[in-house]
Amino acid sequence: MNSNNSWRLNSKVVLELSPGLDGGMLMDTATATVCSVNLSAMKVLEALSSGANVAQLTHILKANYK
Repeated sequence: MNSNNSWRLNSKVVLELSPGLDGGMLMDTATATVCSVNLSAMKVLEALSSGANVAQLTHILKANYK
């Protein structure tokens, strides 16, 4: 695995932040799958929605687990 690789969510995935801003939902419009996610997962998914590499994802996870 190259740490410079960038990963991105599929365009068929929709993220929706919860009203309480403590997580949200991930919806796969191709399969009609809906998943509830916590705040840490939502931050990672938001980064993946615009593309992220290992260093960026690691930084996000470390910031959420102080």
